Amino acid sequence: TESQPVFYQSYEYIRGQKLGVIKLNPLVSDRLAKDSLERIIHPHHLPMLVKPKPWLHYNDGGYIYYKSYAMRFKDSHEQEVYLRKATNAGNVELVYAGFDVLGSTPWKINKDIFDIVITVWNSGVWMGKIPPAVYDVQEPVLLEGQDKGCGSLKRQRAWAQHKVNNHSERCSVNYKIEIAR
Repeated sequence: TESQPVFYQSYEYIRGQKLGVIKLNPLVSDRLAKDSLERIIHPHHLPMLVKPKPWLHYNDGGYIYYKSYAMRFKDSHEQEVYLRKATNAGNVELVYAGFDVLGSTPWKINKDIFDIVITVWNSGVWMGKIPPAVYDVQEPVLLEGQDKGCGSLKRQRAWAQHKVNNHSERCSVNYKIEIAR
């Protein structure tokens, strides 16, 4: 196994402008797309192997080694304050009891379905919510002399966004497959 840099820096001319870009090494990208991620990705919230801690407070329950909250707070201190007050008033005890039941319910992967998912994944074709391995939609051509504000530039940007989204969705599915293994 030869050591490879993960990123490299280069320059590209994009619409007549020289831009410095940082790119992912294609060998590393291919390896990440094909190999098992269990040795390089260490997610905190994998399925639990032991029964979780019971929920006693909005920030006390669930995972044993990682601090977790009963609710996600997206840039809102106000939500956390409301949940803390509701917890202290005893208004969410049934919700926490429900979390305890859900957290202690074992889950099992349906092997037949999982085998089908793996077959589709390895084939690289698009099926259902599994995106294709190769985004093969033809890139729109921006013709010389066309007004850059016209629809062709919008089509180019939409194509680029779809390509990025395809890669992102593929990574997300790969992550879920590795957790299910």
